[in-house]
Amino acid sequence: MHDAYEAISLLEKLPLKIESITCHDDILLVGTKESHLLQYRIKRKSGAAGESKFDVQLERSNKNFAKKPITQLSAVPQLHILISLSDNVVSVHDLQSFNLITCINKTRGANLFALDVQTQKSLSGEENHVLRMCVSVKRKLQVSFWKNRNFQDLTEMNLYDVPRCMCWCKESICVGFRRDYFLVKINSGDIKELFPLGNTQHEPVITKVANDRLMLGRDNMSILIDSEGQPTQKNPINWTGIPTQIENNPPYIIGILPKFIEVRTIETKLLIQQKELQHAKFICQGSGNIYVASINFIWRICPMPIAYQIRQLLENHEFELALRLAEMTDEQDEEKQKRVHNIKNLYAFDLFCQHRFEESMQIFVKLGTDPSHVIGLYPNLLPHEFRKQLEYPKKPPDLEGGELEKALSALQDYLTQKRNELLSDISKESNKELSTIAIQEGNTTIKSKKQLSQIIDTTLLKCYIQTNDALVAPLLRLKDNSCHVEESEKILKKKEKFSELIILYEKKGLHEKALHLLMKQAARPNSPLKGHDRTVQYLQHLDDVVPTEIKLMADKRSIDLYLKLLESGSEKKRDIRLVVVGKKGAGKTSMIRRLFSEENTDVTSTNGIEIHTIKCKAMSDDGIWNKLDGTNEETEIHARLLKQYKGTIEASVEEGAHEAVNKNTLITILYKRIDESKESETVTQQPKKGKLQVTTESLVTSQQRNQSLEQAKMDIEAMLKSNVDFHDKEEYATLLLWDFAGDEEFYHTHQTFLSSGAIYLVVTKLNEADDKNAQDLFQLWMDSIHCYSRLEEDKSNSADSKTSDDLDPPIVIVGTWRDAVTSESEEIDDAYREKIFMFTENMTEDELRHIRQEYFISNTEDDPSVFQKIREDILYLARKMKTWNQVYPLKFIQLEKRLQEKKKELPIISFNEIQHISTDTPNPLNDEELRLFLEFHHEIRALVYFKDLPSYIILDTQWLSDAFRCIVTAKKFRAISTKNRKKWDELYSRGKLHNEVLDDIFRKSDNTFSNHKDHILNVMEKFDIIIRPNISGTERDVGDGKALYYIPCMIKSEPECDIYEIFNVTENTCTKSTWLCYMFRFLPPHLMNHLIASLCRKYKVAEVVTKAQKKQIALFRSSAVFELEKTTKLAKLHIMKCPNWIQIQVWQFGRECEKGLYKYIDDFVTEEIVKIINTRFKMSNVKFWKSWECGLTKPESVTGSNDFSEEQIPEYYCEKCTSTHIFIDDWQDLNSRRPCLPISCEIKPGLYQDRDTISHATTTSSKVFVRINANNREISNIHDESTAAACLTGFTKEEINFSKMGMIALNILADVLYDLLKPDKPYLRPRCDCDITYLYSEHRNLNKYIPSNSWGGQWQRIKATDIAIGDDIERIRLTRNELQHSKIFHLDDKRYNELRNILTDLLKRFDQHNKPTRLYADHLNEILAKTISAEEVQLIKNEILGMAIEVEIEHQINVTTQ
Repeated sequence: MHDAYEAISLLEKLPLKIESITCHDDILLVGTKESHLLQYRIKRKSGAAGESKFDVQLERSNKNFAKKPITQLSAVPQLHILISLSDNVVSVHDLQSFNLITCINKTRGANLFALDVQTQKSLSGEENHVLRMCVSVKRKLQVSFWKNRNFQDLTEMNLYDVPRCMCWCKESICVGFRRDYFLVKINSGDIKELFPLGNTQHEPVITKVANDRLMLGRDNMSILIDSEGQPTQKNPINWTGIPTQIENNPPYIIGILPKFIEVRTIETKLLIQQKELQHAKFICQGSGNIYVASINFIWRICPMPIAYQIRQLLENHEFELALRLAEMTDEQDEEKQKRVHNIKNLYAFDLFCQHRFEESMQIFVKLGTDPSHVIGLYPNLLPHEFRKQLEYPKKPPDLEGGELEKALSALQDYLTQKRNELLSDISKESNKELSTIAIQEGNTTIKSKKQLSQIIDTTLLKCYIQTNDALVAPLLRLKDNSCHVEESEKILKKKEKFSELIILYEKKGLHEKALHLLMKQAARPNSPLKGHDRTVQYLQHLDDVVPTEIKLMADKRSIDLYLKLLESGSEKKRDIRLVVVGKKGAGKTSMIRRLFSEENTDVTSTNGIEIHTIKCKAMSDDGIWNKLDGTNEETEIHARLLKQYKGTIEASVEEGAHEAVNKNTLITILYKRIDESKESETVTQQPKKGKLQVTTESLVTSQQRNQSLEQAKMDIEAMLKSNVDFHDKEEYATLLLWDFAGDEEFYHTHQTFLSSGAIYLVVTKLNEADDKNAQDLFQLWMDSIHCYSRLEEDKSNSADSKTSDDLDPPIVIVGTWRDAVTSESEEIDDAYREKIFMFTENMTEDELRHIRQEYFISNTEDDPSVFQKIREDILYLARKMKTWNQVYPLKFIQLEKRLQEKKKELPIISFNEIQHISTDTPNPLNDEELRLFLEFHHEIRALVYFKDLPSYIILDTQWLSDAFRCIVTAKKFRAISTKNRKKWDELYSRGKLHNEVLDDIFRKSDNTFSNHKDHILNVMEKFDIIIRPNISGTERDVGDGKALYYIPCMIKSEPECDIYEIFNVTENTCTKSTWLCYMFRFLPPHLMNHLIASLCRKYKVAEVVTKAQKKQIALFRSSAVFELEKTTKLAKLHIMKCPNWIQIQVWQFGRECEKGLYKYIDDFVTEEIVKIINTRFKMSNVKFWKSWECGLTKPESVTGSNDFSEEQIPEYYCEKCTSTHIFIDDWQDLNSRRPCLPISCEIKPGLYQDRDTISHATTTSSKVFVRINANNREISNIHDESTAAACLTGFTKEEINFSKMGMIALNILADVLYDLLKPDKPYLRPRCDCDITYLYSEHRNLNKYIPSNSWGGQWQRIKATDIAIGDDIERIRLTRNELQHSKIFHLDDKRYNELRNILTDLLKRFDQHNKPTRLYADHLNEILAKTISAEEVQLIKNEILGMAIEVEIEHQINVTTQ
């Protein structure tokens, strides 16, 4: 109990007897037995000692108000009227003057009335008040409403008895009789009996507690009902006696009992206060004032100050009521919120102390209480020193046994929820500090998201260890797991959870620790890690640690070598490439200046590529970018090297004395570390039987070692003199910004520098959205970037990704010139967005998945905050890249440092010189490691190195870009000599690079360019930027024996007339082959030039005679002709680039074509395309397939409309020629080996590990041993001869069954899913790129056709009656899985017939739904009736059993065995 109210006496021993009271504002009206109406004005004043008192003034006494006692009064201040009951008649008076307005004669005989006042707001905001009145007249109810200063009749109802009390409740009236309660519906007249009065209750009591809720008295209880008469609370409110009247004053109810008034609460049913007031009989309230009266006394019931009440309640642990009061205060919102949070925290803490753990945690979650304070309630979960700093209202309970387990279970749920909230918050606003509150005011809260993530995850780990250790491993495997390494390591070691400890090490990149633990546990007989299987398995999973560039190298030993380099030490590398592309004049350079916070004046177009190196904080979004010059880059490398030894240094000097440590001390420490590292690497351990064999070669001679260590001392001394801030706790990232010129001439050289590991800013002018040329260039860049996406890789990683819909590399679209966009609508942002829609409307769904953000900017008008936001978002994207925090060998950094110094002297260096530099580093790279270093840095575009051009390595890619632009540059940047003007013109039109032009170029260039002219040309030839065609002397300059170059991307000339006419290709002179087309979803713009270069190296370019009777080679803008027979010139190859395909045709003059020539040409072209796509540019998302067209079709009319199929066709109808042709299989053996599917040339990286190119398996003769683990199938294969010659006969019926079912799955069922999906995905990839796995996944994501039993599950869950589309999708998945997971290539008759029947019904249903042009059921019957050949059996076997296989890789590692 506490003091909620105080009773202030207003009137004592009134000479008149009180019969009724009512009030409004500060007016109290009293009706007496003597028929007087008294009006008092009550004003508050301050009394002594802060006691509240009132001035009571009798303003008016109307002795003639009525003739008899005034038994009921009710003021309606909203309408300025006073309603009274006297002499059994209801009258209405003016509230101010008491003048009679109306006497309602119809109410004669009335004994009471009840009012209902509702306030309604009109559309204009004006308030309208609606007053209804119900009058009890003997055994009738008269209902009326107030209008035009009178009550208008509404309805009348008869009752069985005279009401003793009444109250409105929405559209009902609750009536209390002498014995019971009834509910009367006004509209219908229906009467519902509720319940009787109690045995000891003499009069009914009804109180309105809400518009739709009443409280009815029954003896000493109050029962709450709704407007339908239904109870709203399970238990009634119990009073200490029988109340005669009750008033609702939230959060309390006040009841009048014979000797006192009693205060209670409704929800918690608590007794709050009893206040003695003798013989109280009446109670009323209005305008927030409460009055109680007896026959001769009147009291004012005043609430105690809320703050005072809250203090009392908190002392009594009545938190819920304290919260109600806190929310009712008049404080400022901020102060009120603070008070409420404090009370809720105390309430949650109290619940915890009562062992009501789940309720407590739910409140903590909603409040945003600091999780570390919640964790501190538990024993031994927080570090002791941290826990000591926390204070609580009282000592938390000691928990043990079952109670501790219950408490930990609640904590796990709480932490899991907080973890998810934190991750979501981090993904939205990573730079914003946390706002948490303390349980006990005054405690410090944690603001850092990173620190809080560590505490939450580490505590979850400790909880799982105690309650359910099976959850430890899944927690540690989470990609975003933030467990504190040292704390987690300690607890896992203590509990001997070594398998889980390995997972922790792996996820934190502590591979050296993991391998050491694996080796140690391998020797323990009872260890779960006994033996070396887990070590080998761990090494296989290290594949995720290896950069993609290493994994895609032709020499697969590179992976093992990289892992071994990591063992000697590693760092987290945060180098992000930011590539800015877009049309000329879009404002790229201006935008970059604004990003650098530089002046945006005197901006000129970029010539070639500009590369900037930027340093920024990695984990905080302050948006500050600092350009690094040569000196800063060197300091950056020093920091990367020194910080790896930070632990060693700090452990070797006294705490706090770092500044006083002289350089000799540090050199000694670091030297010792390097020396020990050296010794450990040069020791060769002899393998022991049963142990993992470890071998290594000696890296350097003894003399070299001594030189290296001396050099190490010098290096460390130099590093310590540099400006490395050793105490800087920040982690930094380096952004390499590449600004690509927008001129079309540069596009071909730009492709050299694109990669999958970059973030792309695609810049376009918003005011050119309707310009077709601008749209095409925008599409070209989007298509080019999409070539570098790795769809399969993204799919496999989607489970760990927050935004599994996104594709890498990420693209940010920047719309410039927004100040030039106008809009008639008010929403200008909508106009900007509409412009971007115009640029992207023709993009595929997959391409759109690259887009992360769009910005609309003005480089001239926007303030710096706009560019600050762009900088922050770029860093946020960078942190999501796979390359972020990539582990990187320390040994590489040492060589980086040396090369950084060398680059200042000369941007180009020989391999021998770099070899010598590497040998001089403290921890040198051997030749194999050095080549890996060079190849890796070549792939990430940090330098340029080709194995077959070892003479020079280009250290500075900016220098190379500058060299490229000397030759391949926009016309406006060239300085053309008058003397060689015609030869320059040939360069513009035909791409012919005369030696005189070369001399002009290099004469006006930097000396380093002219000094290395030959190497630059070799590198450009290596990149196919220039080519050296195999041509006759007629094309060369007279008397010039030098190499003649062409630049394919600068060839602008077209054939002077029809190509057939130029080469006299007619029906009489020549036989033309069928057109062979290499079809692409998107043809990379530079691929044709590379293919032309390859053909130039292979074949002689044909010559043509111009109209001016001059000979020139047949290299044109998008086509070329080559001599297949150099001497006779009787066979020629015509190649031509079309929008999204490349087509070739062979012209045979004279005798018949040599057998196998076409196949040989196709193999060469296919291999070169694959090499360009996969080996050279790593464009894993570029795929192609082959089709054909009638050879009589004109080159410009070819569309590649015919797919190769298994079916042998003797003749066909040609739509182009509108006639029938005999089918001549020119490109023999090109027919698809997949039954009934078009040929697919999708080549996956790594499939052919020992070859740079690929040719068709049918002509490949090899002897390979492959060990494959695929779904527990062990397959060993030895091919001693070509597959074309293999004898595949003698298959069983069960194998034939399996083959047929496989053909149905691969073809028909996949077609069904594809046709079903296509209407909902207009940009769905081509059918040849979609298998059942992909299509099922898309349907599941779409979630349009939901199975009856939800997604997933087994055959048993699907009943025969389940025939929804979603059920059939599941049947298709299960059929595919059953075949794919089969351990043997075998399907017995029983199961074959079951599946056949299931699929027959299924396909009939899909025939009705999809309405395919060719019925699925017909296709099914064809396959079922078909005689399967031995070759088809083998092909299906390869297709089905080859799905989702994992190649087992053997790794070898250098580890010192104990």
